[in-house]
Amino acid sequence: MVGIVGLATILSAVLVSQNVDGWVVGLIVGLMSATVAARLWSSRPA
Repeated sequence: MVGIVGLATILSAVLVSQNVDGWVVGLIVGLMSATVAARLWSSRPA
């Protein structure tokens, strides 16, 4: 879980430094977080 938060923080910092609108940053970071979480959840052992 810490990895997802760390990736989201780095991605949002890069996007903000490139002057990307706030709603776009939120959308991209949210989608990225959900995708990574879903992949990690589906790869866990049964």
